[in-house]
Amino acid sequence: MYYTIPGLIMIFTAMALVFMVVHFWRKKNIPGGNWFLTLIFFTFFWALFGGMEEMVSGLSEKILFSKLTYLSIPFVSVVWFTFIIRFLGIFKKLSGYPLILLWIIPFIVMIMAWTNEDHGLLWPSFTRATSDPASRLLYGTGPVKQLIIVYSYFFILISSIIVLLRMFRADGVLKKQYLALLVSSIIPWIANILYITGNVPEGLEITPISFTVMVAAILWSMSRNNLFDLMPVAYDMLFRNMSDSAFILDNQNRLVEINNSAQQVLHLQRDSIGALPENSRLIYPAILYPFLTFEEGKTEFQMGEGATMKWFDVSVTQLTYRNGKPVGRLFVLRDITERKRLMAELLKAKEMAEAASKAKSEFLATMSHEIRTPLNAIIGFTDLLKNTSLNFLQKEYVTNANVSGHALLDIINDILDFSKIEAGLLNLEYIKTDMIKLLDNCIDIIRFSADKKNLNVILTIDPAMPRFAMVDPIRIKQILTNLLSNAVKFTIKGEIELKVRYETYSDKEGKFSFSVRDSGIGIADNQKEKLFKAFSQADSSTTRKFGGTGLGLIISDLIAQEMGSKILFISKVNIGSTFFFDLVAEAEDGDPIDVDYELPGEEIICPHDSKILLAEDVEMNLIMMQALLRSILPETEIIVATNGIQAVEMTQMHVPNLILMDVQMPEMDGVEATRAIRSLQNKTVSEIPIIALTAGVLREDQEKCIAAGMNEIMTKPINPEKFRQLLKKYL
Repeated sequence: MYYTIPGLIMIFTAMALVFMVVHFWRKKNIPGGNWFLTLIFFTFFWALFGGMEEMVSGLSEKILFSKLTYLSIPFVSVVWFTFIIRFLGIFKKLSGYPLILLWIIPFIVMIMAWTNEDHGLLWPSFTRATSDPASRLLYGTGPVKQLIIVYSYFFILISSIIVLLRMFRADGVLKKQYLALLVSSIIPWIANILYITGNVPEGLEITPISFTVMVAAILWSMSRNNLFDLMPVAYDMLFRNMSDSAFILDNQNRLVEINNSAQQVLHLQRDSIGALPENSRLIYPAILYPFLTFEEGKTEFQMGEGATMKWFDVSVTQLTYRNGKPVGRLFVLRDITERKRLMAELLKAKEMAEAASKAKSEFLATMSHEIRTPLNAIIGFTDLLKNTSLNFLQKEYVTNANVSGHALLDIINDILDFSKIEAGLLNLEYIKTDMIKLLDNCIDIIRFSADKKNLNVILTIDPAMPRFAMVDPIRIKQILTNLLSNAVKFTIKGEIELKVRYETYSDKEGKFSFSVRDSGIGIADNQKEKLFKAFSQADSSTTRKFGGTGLGLIISDLIAQEMGSKILFISKVNIGSTFFFDLVAEAEDGDPIDVDYELPGEEIICPHDSKILLAEDVEMNLIMMQALLRSILPETEIIVATNGIQAVEMTQMHVPNLILMDVQMPEMDGVEATRAIRSLQNKTVSEIPIIALTAGVLREDQEKCIAAGMNEIMTKPINPEKFRQLLKKYL
């Protein structure tokens, strides 16, 4: 074996291809990657066997290695063509049998090479280049060799044309990748031209070397231009075709790139690419100047005025090299004009809704005040009248009037509760509550009406239930009382049961399951969906027969929802109904505590020498309150004021023990009068207890009273028993 320079070059070329395989292996899964790998393998064997053929001396050995090169040579151009169409994603139907047809001629040529001694169609003759027995062989050119030359150059030419056409239609990173492919495919052409014209060293087979150089060039482009990396292509196409407007400025604020949307929406032109803002004002887009000072982050940007005004959400991203060095900024502008318009409309609708809600609340508060004021007199006078000497018929009339007044008060309270819950103004107050007392109290409230209908009332309490829980007792009582009242209302005979079960969750928490069962009229299946709708009852005939607005149950359900629960029910017509809800709360055992949920109607012993200032501008209410006070405190001196100014003057003049202050009065209202009294220098006067008498039930109105310095709030109509308790507390 002779180590010739051409042979060594080809052997080293083959070794270089091995390193190229290793380098490319991780990218073999790209489109056409396996075909590119196949191209490297074929070129490797071509260079390896060609180099060996140059370095062996025997004729038979040289012919053998020449035949071995034809295991690769006929197939290289077809493999290159297949790689190109697979990489570009074209001629997708060229697979299977059509693709096999392309390989027929290369296979025939390979067979003809190995059987050349029989026909000489590939190599008609073998001659030594010189008389030296180690000199290279000169092969004659037969028709088969001419065929494979034409066939190979045809596919290389077609591949180059395809890449050239794609390059003209591409842009950006994609164009660079196609250019790299085109330049690489030209290398074998140049090599063959040099070979044909005799401009290569004698004995050097330059074609496999040219293919090796082509592969090396492509692999270099992989690193330089990410040739086979689809992400740059994807990013480039995404950048160009994204619906948002995008452009790139470098560190000198030169326009580097713009996408299609930026050209259409921002009217940027590709002619401006590369322009500097400071010395290229004629071609530097004026629209870009506001963006020059933008830092990385997000902001909103207004463009245009009037009907042409647009809003954009601007996102600025700092672009850096891998070493962290900044190279420019990417600007992405998203058109949010429509979103701004919708937000403005939503804001306007929200303001209108809030205004409507406020107007409704004010209307309800006003109506409540206006209705409660005369209702206070009706209920108050009938309460007083019941305690006078009346015959049976008179007492019945008075009782009916008093009950009707309370019924009207209940309706007003329901409407106000519903309005507060709708407006999100319901506030829950969680306190330590004696659950057994609370449940007993709920039963006591409906026991009288149940006894009148001869209904059996049952209270069933789970023995495992702790005595105390952190709940809102007023609201739980409201829910249970409503459910029990409905049960009594819609039950003609039978029984009512309030049942509580308890399930322990932890040492301090558990689930209370409340249920109210009756043996009443039940609810038909087609009426159940109406049950929790405002101002409706399951059957309209029940309104005529049993009365009610239908608000009580929906208010109870809304309160339960505020507590994290929901009222559910099961019902059968003429058998009865069961309403139930669960409540998770902190719970603990302990001794009973004194908490009155229903204040008793006991007589109160008061001092005989007390003085009370009554400030009230409505004559009817003034007469009623005087009568109520005399019935409770017959020996007490009552001082009357009809407005806030008189109330302040009378307070300083008489120094009463207690002030009953109406809130809404002429000249100076009760709140201002309270502030004036509390600001007096004489502490004996300024610290007199003041109880507000108000028909206003809104929380903000009551908070104003407390903030002004009032000690307690008594809502109209006045509850005589609660009024007694307040008098006992402050006298």
